[in-house]
Amino acid sequence: MSRRLKLYKMKWASRVLPLRGLSAMAMSEDESRVAPLTSRTKFTGYSLIASAPHAYEHMYSADLLIEGPEGGRWYFHALDFFYDATHALAYSLNWGRLWVKNNRRQSVTRTAGPDTA
Repeated sequence: MSRRLKLYKMKWASRVLPLRGLSAMAMSEDESRVAPLTSRTKFTGYSLIASAPHAYEHMYSADLLIEGPEGGRWYFHALDFFYDATHALAYSLNWGRLWVKNNRRQSVTRTAGPDTA
């Protein structure tokens, strides 16, 4: 192999080239291999499971799954979008705590009415 060809290969091997000519199918297969960041916590009997999957180019979606103590499940997809996955996780968990507080307050108000018997 000539010296010129070796230099040419080295030059292109170390360079980052933009992806061109890939189909949308190939891009989605690559993205599906990257696992989203997740975080799990308990809050007043509810299980909050936040995830930050890759949504758009350089963006992460704030997703949330809430599991109630009686077996209820609520899933919130794309609450907002962030450039940092940790910000998306923190936002999801804070949003989930607010949702649980509001949901518990409504259920207590419904059951605490006066008896009409």
